[in-house]
Amino acid sequence: MAALSIKRQLAARVAEAAGVGREKADLILRGFYEELLRATNESDGAGLQLPIAKVGRVQMRPSRRGSRFPKTGQDLGPHWAFWFKPYQALVKRTAEVCAARRGS
Repeated sequence: MAALSIKRQLAARVAEAAGVGREKADLILRGFYEELLRATNESDGAGLQLPIAKVGRVQMRPSRRGSRFPKTGQDLGPHWAFWFKPYQALVKRTAEVCAARRGS
């Protein structure tokens, strides 16, 4: 349930920033999620990178740690994981916002 409320909050923020209705912002977010899933399904996963202009890139790569079944400890082998690498401009802007909130 918490994930749903986060999605609603994000949709509300996108709607406010873009000056569109909440329904349209929700469609934009759904389209983003669907495109991410489509791209991962079309590739074998090796080296998949999805750049997001002025924000960063989403990369799919094998997880560094294996996965296991918790009850038995049985090894399930490697699995794929998503990694987000923000662009430097986003990192700088985030630092500025955090410093302003702290009053520095």
